[in-house]
Amino acid sequence: MNQETNTDVVTEIRGGKRSGWDHNDEFAHIDRSKPKFGQIYELFIQFCENTSLRGVPRIVRASDRRKRLLWLNFVTIFFISCIACLIMITNQYLQYDVIHQAKRIFDAPRAFPSLTICNLRPFKSSDVDRLIRQGAVPVQAYFDAIMRVASTLEKRYASQFTTLLSLESYLLNLPEGMESSNLGHRLEQLVQTCVVLYQNGTSIRGTNCRKAGHWVKTLDRIYHNCYTYEVDPQIRAQTLSVEMVLYLDNIVEHTNCFDCQVKDCCNR
Repeated sequence: MNQETNTDVVTEIRGGKRSGWDHNDEFAHIDRSKPKFGQIYELFIQFCENTSLRGVPRIVRASDRRKRLLWLNFVTIFFISCIACLIMITNQYLQYDVIHQAKRIFDAPRAFPSLTICNLRPFKSSDVDRLIRQGAVPVQAYFDAIMRVASTLEKRYASQFTTLLSLESYLLNLPEGMESSNLGHRLEQLVQTCVVLYQNGTSIRGTNCRKAGHWVKTLDRIYHNCYTYEVDPQIRAQTLSVEMVLYLDNIVEHTNCFDCQVKDCCNR
């Protein structure tokens, strides 16, 4: 007797769940006997009536055809305008480069004897020719343009704007297609010969710098590529001198100094 009662209760509960689901079905009023196209059309009308898109429900609920066409035109115009604005914003975003804040990097102290070589002219003559062909402005002209803009700003903003007065900032704003890593003097071009003289007992010996130590490349905020030479610890105490022959690559073909930097520009 108890088993039959429990079975009836479970059956009623399950039946109640099915009936509740059928009652709460959002699409229960759709005529399933219609063709698929008719059912899809009814679903589309139901979506338009309940959507939160502005103006779309008014198209479906309009009392006559004239109002329906009026709302349809409004919604279409606003939709096309929205797409046009998105395209304009995307084009503006892709058109302008992102300006990165220049940072100054300090190198760790070097053990003596060591020396650092920097060319006062950051770019090679071939680099200058390439920059001119790409339409890049001279370094000093870039600094002058920043100072002109900074002079029109308030003092609190101008002090931040003048942080762009560095070669690092100039290299971050090169013309499209140019990389700062491809500019500057190379070690093999700058240092023609290098000899380390060291004491070996009672005699003085000389050896190539690459055999007696190693080079470390650093990026200077003014001179770009710099190279530091460090002598190996085994002969550091016996080192007497380091002799080098350097190629400065003076630009004699150009009448103006493309990569010159006036230090007083930052203190105007």
